[in-house]
Amino acid sequence: MHRIKGWVTLALIVTLLMAAAAAAADTFAFSEKSVTLFEGETLKPELKREGLPAEDGELTFKSGAEKIFTVAEDGTITALQKGQAQISATLKNGKKSWRAMMYVNVLRAVTDVTLSTKGLTIYEPDDPEITPLLKEDPGWPVIVLPAGKSVTLSAVCTPENASNRNITYTSSDIGIAKITERTMRGIQAGTCELVVASKQNPEVTETFCVLVTQPITKLEITADSKKLSAGSTMALQVNYTPANATIQQVEWKSRNTKVATVDENGVVTGVGRGNVYIDAKAADGSGRSASFYLTVTQPAQTLTLKNTDVQVVTGRRVTLTPQIGPSNTDDKTVGWFTSDESIATVSKGVVTGVKAGECDITCVSNSNPELTAVAHVSVIQQVTKIEITPEKPDPFPINTTLQLGWTVYPEDASIKDVTFSSSRPKVASVDQNGLVTGLSKGDANITVSATDGSKKKTTIRVRVTQPVEGVSIQYPIYHVQLDRVLGVKALISPSNANNYNMSWYIEDESIATVRPSKNYGNVRGLREGVTTVTGVTEDGGFTASAEIRVADFNGAVIMDEVWVANNKIWVTMRNISDIIMEKVFFHVECFDQAGNPMVCNTDGVSTSFDGVYAHTFYPKERTNPERTSYGNMQITQPLGTVLVHITGWLDNEGYRRNINDVNDQPMLYWTSNLPFNTNGN
Repeated sequence: MHRIKGWVTLALIVTLLMAAAAAAADTFAFSEKSVTLFEGETLKPELKREGLPAEDGELTFKSGAEKIFTVAEDGTITALQKGQAQISATLKNGKKSWRAMMYVNVLRAVTDVTLSTKGLTIYEPDDPEITPLLKEDPGWPVIVLPAGKSVTLSAVCTPENASNRNITYTSSDIGIAKITERTMRGIQAGTCELVVASKQNPEVTETFCVLVTQPITKLEITADSKKLSAGSTMALQVNYTPANATIQQVEWKSRNTKVATVDENGVVTGVGRGNVYIDAKAADGSGRSASFYLTVTQPAQTLTLKNTDVQVVTGRRVTLTPQIGPSNTDDKTVGWFTSDESIATVSKGVVTGVKAGECDITCVSNSNPELTAVAHVSVIQQVTKIEITPEKPDPFPINTTLQLGWTVYPEDASIKDVTFSSSRPKVASVDQNGLVTGLSKGDANITVSATDGSKKKTTIRVRVTQPVEGVSIQYPIYHVQLDRVLGVKALISPSNANNYNMSWYIEDESIATVRPSKNYGNVRGLREGVTTVTGVTEDGGFTASAEIRVADFNGAVIMDEVWVANNKIWVTMRNISDIIMEKVFFHVECFDQAGNPMVCNTDGVSTSFDGVYAHTFYPKERTNPERTSYGNMQITQPLGTVLVHITGWLDNEGYRRNINDVNDQPMLYWTSNLPFNTNGN
C-alpha cells in the first residue's frame, strides 16, 4: 500500500510540473518597462505574446491620462503634454484575458538656448573694429576675451518649463579658451568656437566665435589744450600700452553732457560753462581706462527782450527784461539806450513815459557788444473822464431805441475807443455805437468803459416802459344794489403795462354815478334802471364798456310764510321784482322754547340748515312749499323759534346774487311758540 501511494504521489507531481510548464509558456507584456517621448512625438510599443496570448484575440489599449498622451487602437502613443502616466494593454481570448502595463514619460523639449551677454564683450562678425583681427568671417557673433581674463557664462533655455534646462558649454580649442563648468578663461591670443547646448536636447545649440586678445595694460589721453569754449570742438588722442595690444579702440564718455559731449572718435564739443571729465575705456574688455579734465567757458551767444513792443502811460513805468543765452553765460550784464529822451527815458531796464509818442529802447551785451536787442515803446495818454448824454434819459417804450452820445477826456487821449454794456440785457440791450434798445419793462444800467486800460467808466440808468395795448371790462354786466357802491374792474393789456390810469363815464348819471380809481370805476346805484359805464385808458386812449343794472337786488325776493307740520318747517317766498329766477337760496336757524339754539340737522350737531327752491320763479309769483328742498332738516323735539332769511338767488341769465349781510335781507321772518305737532295738524 505504501508503494501505491508513492506512485500516486509521483503522478501528481508530474501532472503539476506539466501544468506549470504550460503556464510559464503564456507571456503577455510590453517589451519595455517604460518609454520616454517628447511632446508631439509618437511611438508604437512592442508587446511580447507567447503561448495562448500569441493566438488571435480582442486586443485593446488605454491611456492612464489622456491629457499627457493618447493611444490609438493599434497601440500607437502620441505624446501631448509634459508628465507621466501608464499605458495598459488588455487581451481577451474566450474566457481568458491578459493585461500588460508600461510607464510613459512625456518630456517638454528645449527649442532654443540663449547665452546671456551680461559681463561679455560681444561684436558682430562684420564690425569694422574687429574684422582686421579675424582671418575670416566666422559667421557667429564674436566674444572678445583678453588673455588671462575669465568670464562667467550663463544661458537660458526656451521654453522656461522645459523638462531639463541644464546647459553644457564646450570650447573647440582649450589651448586658446578653456571652460571649467561655467567659467571661460582666455589662455592665449587666437580664435576658437564656444558651443552652448541643451543637455536634454544636444542638437539645440548656439555658437560664438571667441577672440582671445593681447589686452591693453595702460591708456593715456592727450590734447592741445585743457580749455574749450562752448560751441567749439577739440580732438582727444589716446596712447596705448603695450604698443602691440590687439584691439586699440576705446569707448568715450562725458561725465556731464551739460558741459561737454564726446563722440566715438574722441571729438569733444563744448556745451556749457563748467568743468568735466572725459573718460576713455578700452574696448578689448581689459577694463583699462583713463580720464581727461576739461574746462568749458561760456560766452554770451544770444540776447533778446521778453517784450519788444510795449506801451507805457505818461508818468508811469514799465520794465524790460533781457534774456541772455545760454543760461550759464559767464557775464549777463547789459547796457541801455533810448532813441528819444523827450518821449521815454530808460535806466536799468525801467522805461518811464514822458509824453505821448514813440521811440526805441536798445539793450547791449557787455560781454559781447555785437549782441543787441531793441524794444519799440509807445507812450500813451490815458483817458481821465467819460461823459454820457443825455445824462438822465426819459423813459422809453419797449421795441424803441435811445441813442446815447459820449465824450472822452482829455482831448489828446491816445486811445478814445469805448465799449458799452448793459447790467440787464434782457431789459435793455446796447450795441457798440451806443444805441440802446428797450426789450422788456424795467430799469437797467448802461456803462461806457474806456479800452485803453485806464479803467475809466461812467454809468447812466435807463427805464424801459410797457405801453398799454388794449383794455376790457372784467364782466359784461354788473348788478349794482340801490344806494350801494360796486367796483367795475378794467383789465389792462398787457398786465405789466406801466400806466393803469383811466377815465370813467356813466351814460345815464340819473341811474348811477362812477368815481375813477385807476383801472377801477366805483359805481353807485341811484335808481332802478339800466345804463352803461365806459373806461378810457390814459395811455393809448383804449376804451371798454359794461352794462350797469341798478335795482334792489337784495330785496328781489321776500319770505312769505313759515310754519311747522309733520316734523318739518315749511316756507313760501315771493318774487317782488321783474327778474326771472331759476333758484332761490335760504337759511333756517332753530331755537327751543327756552330760546336756546336747537339741533335740527341730520348731522345731529348743527342748529341750522340750508334750503333751495330750484324751479323757475317768475315775477310776482309765490313758491310752492311742496317743491322746495329743505336740505338736511330734521326736527326731533318741540320747536320754539325759527329764524329764516334769504341768502341769494340765481336768475335765468346765470347771474347769482349772494346776500351775505343780514341787514341787506328784505325780510326777516320769525314765528314764536309754534306747537310741536308730530301729526302735522
